[in-house]
Order: sequence, then C-alpha cells, then structure tokens
Amino acid sequence: MSTLLSQSNSEARQIRVELQLLKNEMRKQLQQRLYHLVEAHENDRKDILARFLTKASLTYSGSFEKLRGDIEHDFECYVALIRYSQGNSSGLSFTNKAPPPPWDNTEFDFARMFSTKKPEASHQEAASSKEVVPYGNDSTLSTEPSTEFSDSPSTNLSLPPISRRARGQEQRHQRVVDKRPLVRKKKIPAPRSTVMKTSVATRACQQNPSMAFCYDLGGGSEYYILHCPNVSSGCKFSFSSHPFVTGLASQHFKECGIAFQDDTDIVRRFAYRLERQMGHEKKVSSEWVAKYNRRVESLATLQTMED
Repeated sequence: MSTLLSQSNSEARQIRVELQLLKNEMRKQLQQRLYHLVEAHENDRKDILARFLTKASLTYSGSFEKLRGDIEHDFECYVALIRYSQGNSSGLSFTNKAPPPPWDNTEFDFARMFSTKKPEASHQEAASSKEVVPYGNDSTLSTEPSTEFSDSPSTNLSLPPISRRARGQEQRHQRVVDKRPLVRKKKIPAPRSTVMKTSVATRACQQNPSMAFCYDLGGGSEYYILHCPNVSSGCKFSFSSHPFVTGLASQHFKECGIAFQDDTDIVRRFAYRLERQMGHEKKVSSEWVAKYNRRVESLATLQTMED
C-alpha cells in the first residue's frame, strides 16, 4: 500500500512539474506576441507622426517651427500601460518616453534556418561581428538604426544634360556599332532588378505580412520578399512563412494559375529584393530581417485570430 502511495505521489509531482513548464511556455509565448504587437504599433505611430510633421510644415509654414514641439509632445509614440479585463474592458495609456531595451535580445538567423546555402557575410558585417556579443547580431533591438523603419525620402541625384555635340558623337558611334556583324552570345539571366526599400516593406507588412527570406540568384545571397502577382486581381494571400521550404510558393502559384519554371524563376520574376533605406551599404542586415520577420509573425498571428 505504501509503495502504491509513494508511486502516486511521485507521479503527481511529475505531473505538476510538467504542467508548470507548459504554463511557463504559454506565458512566454503570450508575452512575445504582446511585445511584438506593441513594437509594431509604436513604429506605426512614429511613421504617422513623421508624415503629419511633413504635411504641417508645408501647410502651416508660418507657425510650424513654434508648434512642432507641442505636436511631438501631444502625439505620444510609445505605449506606457495596457489594461485588459477578460474581454469586458480594456484601456491604453501612452507616453513620449522610449521604453528600456526589450526582454528579447535573441536574434534569429533566418538565412541559416531556411536556406540550403549559407549566405556569405560582407566585409563590413564580418568586421563588425568581431565587436559584438557572441550570439551573432550587430546590435540589440534597442540600438537598431531608426532609418530602417522610417519614411525618410531617399536622395535622388540627377545627371547634367548632355550637350548637342556629345549627343551627335554618341549617335555616330551607335551607327558604326550597328554596322558590325552580329555576334550571338550565350544569354545569362540577370538577377531581378526590382527592389523594395525597407521602409516600404515595413509599411506594406501591415496589409500583407510576408516573410523576408534569403536566396542566391547567382550574384550572391540577398534578402527578398514575395507577393502574389494576382494581388491586383484581389488575391490576398500572404507568404507569412518561408515560401520555398515546404513548397508554399509553387503550390499557391499553381492555384492562382501563374506559370513558372522553378523556385529560381519565381524569385527572379516575382520577388522583390530588399535594400536599406539610407546609407551607402544597400544590403539589408540579418538583424533587420530578424526584427521584420518577428513583426510578420505577430501580424499573421493577429490576422489568424481575427479570422
């Protein structure tokens, strides 16, 4: 009898331990989703405030500089407190004070997780990786450059007009070139030239949360975002998980009646190559991709809950 009682007590303790582990894991998942949703909302508020300031500077140019401080103070960009009572009531309060560094300092290398070929790090990333913490990110989320998620206009440089003399020389040279015998060369498909700036990707993520993924079209590994080309016809499908790990892209393209040859053809014709919004280095960092993909995950989860 004592043996059975001892065994029963041991099993009860084991059940309590396993149950507590499950409770802790579920709590952690909820905290992750809440933090990511709050972060996404704060980024949206900053984006809206920046647009309003631009509009106000043009519309109320006379008094804008005097009112700018009041505008920035009144439009609080950070969530201070969330109150929730089992669906019966809720409340929010905001502040101008930026939050402390987030609890989640772990950056996930999505290229290593999903790509069959490990992307080569640039010289700049290789140099910077020697000065950072050992888990592989160049900075924590709190020190991520704000230009990556801002709506700052890019600088457009224009070339000087071509003179008549130079244009005439160019036309004569073209006529000489046209008379040369045609030499057929092997046609090598070039990587897709269509790019998407990080600020555009961040704004589009709200309507169509699509995961950023790594792919090599022959010129080195780059980060891309894939949207269904039938979106203009009403297709609302979002590639919120990796398009090629489980064949998600090919399956959806067949269902939408879109002709393609293989995964590489899909990336070259339909994917958008990501570029940084600012700076000389156009290649997107793995830290930005990890942060962006966490936002995709939280938005996709929210849409699933609403559906």
